[in-house]
Amino acid sequence: LDTDTEAELDACAPIAPSRDGPVSGEPTSERITIVAAGEPAMFDPTETVVEGSLVTLVLSFRNRTSEDQSLTFETATRSSTDLVPPGDSKLIVVRRLPPGEYVIYSETDPEAIRGTIRIVAPTTD
Repeated sequence: LDTDTEAELDACAPIAPSRDGPVSGEPTSERITIVAAGEPAMFDPTETVVEGSLVTLVLSFRNRTSEDQSLTFETATRSSTDLVPPGDSKLIVVRRLPPGEYVIYSETDPEAIRGTIRIVAPTTD
């Protein structure tokens, strides 16, 4: 990431890891890096699991392909980067997501370049 992108990432959401993990109902934040790479292009990772009740995701999208790509996060309201040129990065911040499975994809080939982010409720002992 370049210096401006790192500054944006640091300003997006405070990330404070908890020693005991998230508490049910307590908002948490996670940073996730999604990379578009390969020929044919794919997301890496294709599936990510996050534990929490109300999760703010800071998604760092990196395009390592030879063509423009995008990252779209599908919820009731879509969050998306514009097309990202090869070698560039963009951020998306999605706030207060409840547990569930969320689809991510690239607008350039939404059927092939896709993945999921699954948020699971914290377990209680």
